[in-house]
Amino acid sequence: RNLIINGAMTVAQRSTSQQITDSSGGYFTCDRWRYSQFNSYSADIDATMSQETDTPNNTFKNSFKFLVGTGTAAAAGDAIAIEQIIEGQDIVQLAQGTSDAKKFTVSFWVKASIAGTYCISLHSGKSFSSNRSHVKEYTISSANTWEYKTVTVDGDTSGTWAEDNGAGLSLAFTLGAGSTYQGAANTWSDSDYFATSNQTQLTETTNATWFVTAIQLEVGETATPFEHRSFGDELARC
Repeated sequence: RNLIINGAMTVAQRSTSQQITDSSGGYFTCDRWRYSQFNSYSADIDATMSQETDTPNNTFKNSFKFLVGTGTAAAAGDAIAIEQIIEGQDIVQLAQGTSDAKKFTVSFWVKASIAGTYCISLHSGKSFSSNRSHVKEYTISSANTWEYKTVTVDGDTSGTWAEDNGAGLSLAFTLGAGSTYQGAANTWSDSDYFATSNQTQLTETTNATWFVTAIQLEVGETATPFEHRSFGDELARC
């Protein structure tokens, strides 16, 4: 039922740690999780991405960590997010872009060194080039403490949604975003938004950290327990 691949961050075929000194985006550590950035933001903050063994409980082995190297304020056109792109043929059941569009729920465990309001965003296709986006806020209540979050998203009855092996739906976790990429929460938009104006700009603080694991995206309004798949199954999907 989980449309996310490698949600528990168990597979990292490329590397278990990678510093991003200058990149337009790509896959560096945990499989299927893409570092996405716009403008030259990555060259300024020198972030490090890594697979870790710090987890919320003993039912998970790994997590993904984002470490800010040099805190840098985001200009209007700057944005950084960690995203997974789901193939169009795997989101057909969501019926996005039709009158039958279904609600879906995202759940995850998260921990950050800075408490506050953070955002996830959903995009038709690949982010930074999508025709539809939807921003949802979540709150980290206590710094450096694992917290479980669930977010339910209304289905989108508009827009163009792929149903082939191209980019169908992107789920992005925003870590910094300038005003160009900020929009209203809880509504589908024709713009490519990643955050609201309430977004905690983690990327502005040197040595700030953000961890995530057990990410699940499923049809419906209820978050069910994380779907643990075998390592072999997850590796094949990756």
